[in-house]
Amino acid sequence: MRTFPRGIFGVFFLSLALFTGACTRESSLPSQERAEWTIFVYGHADHNLSNSMLIDLREMEAANLSSQVRVIAAIDYDSSQDIPGTTGNYPDGTVVYEILGGGQSRVIATYPEQNFDDVNVMVDLAQKAFNQFPSKRRGLVLWDHGGAWDGGYGGDTQNGTVRPTSMTVADVKSAVTTLLGKSVRANSTSWPSTPA
Repeated sequence: MRTFPRGIFGVFFLSLALFTGACTRESSLPSQERAEWTIFVYGHADHNLSNSMLIDLREMEAANLSSQVRVIAAIDYDSSQDIPGTTGNYPDGTVVYEILGGGQSRVIATYPEQNFDDVNVMVDLAQKAFNQFPSKRRGLVLWDHGGAWDGGYGGDTQNGTVRPTSMTVADVKSAVTTLLGKSVRANSTSWPSTPA
């Protein structure tokens, strides 16, 4: 049986029991019943990791998820890069997926290009996911290069047009505190891209 992959490339993982908390196109999906878990993946791939993000999205889709685990992934790709095996580029802007498991996902929202190094963008997207998909427990996955050990997170190139400035660990803590409404202690774990 396949489960949620542990070896996601460059994951800076914060596992939190969270307390709830430009032009957009959001689905008109009603709020869902409370599940046991909602896991929000902040897919920071607007740089040289767009291909790796797509691979990890496919791995998440392949997971065997129960109705008690909801996975929502907000992804910012580098639209200046080609999607491997196609003649097209990655989408411009943010795409929010509901990961259904069994090889499936669906797009539930799209937004214009956003700076994923901005704490406010992370908080806004996470709050929307947690409000639309209520649960008893919440998890937050910060997906990118895995540089948390070096004191930062991010590196959004805005589709190759700017030099990035990463979020600091203090920025991430501030964002999580905003989501919780109280102070938290942040722990980080990075996993290698392939199992040892």
